[in-house]
Amino acid sequence: MSDDLENSARKPRSLQHYQSLIDQLINEARTSGQFDNLAGQGKPIPTDDDQLVPEADRLGYRMLKANGFSPMWMETRRDIQAERDRAEKWLRRTNANWTKMPLALQRRARNEYRTMLTEIRRLILNYNLTVPPAAGQIEMINIEAELERLGL
Repeated sequence: MSDDLENSARKPRSLQHYQSLIDQLINEARTSGQFDNLAGQGKPIPTDDDQLVPEADRLGYRMLKANGFSPMWMETRRDIQAERDRAEKWLRRTNANWTKMPLALQRRARNEYRTMLTEIRRLILNYNLTVPPAAGQIEMINIEAELERLGL
């Protein structure tokens, strides 16, 4: 075995290496025409495909969608994002005024932020317990790590 080949076999591969390899393979497939004349080419991707929904739930999901509703776990995911956005906005506003706040007000703000984070954790836990496995779970937030962002 040559030294170059032996050395390259020992080198750890980086994520960038694999990404460039994947890009290379895709470009080769495109150049050789493997992506030409695929079914549905040039047409919008169907958004009503429910193949990933368990068959027992499909009718219920279709009825919810037809009447402008979503499954509860989807509503909860939206609520989580809205609460995260609200907490992030509150944090930016509070941090902008942090140095001007008296110590008692800073303590009150810390408690208020902890309450917000605890509610978000509750929503995430509820979501993770009810979401179908194929939809994936949301990573739980670390309250102590988030509290460290307060006052920066």
